[in-house]
Amino acid sequence: MGELEAKRERVTRHDLRHDRHTVSLLTDHLVFSPKYRGKVLLGDVAEAAEEIIRETCKELDIDIIDKPFFRKESFTKET
Repeated sequence: MGELEAKRERVTRHDLRHDRHTVSLLTDHLVFSPKYRGKVLLGDVAEAAEEIIRETCKELDIDIIDKPFFRKESFTKET
């Protein structure tokens, strides 16, 4: 079985996005990587960033499937 055939078997009808004239399967991955890898999204800034991302995704009809970005430990420094 070829690689393309293996990928086709894993895609279900539920995974496909149906619009008026198209059928698509969109998979993207967003990575926020600040300089020096420090945790810069803290407190109010973290809450504002999460709200903006969620609102934008909702407006664009984008589903957030896996969201480790929004976990509490992503925004706080270890002490």
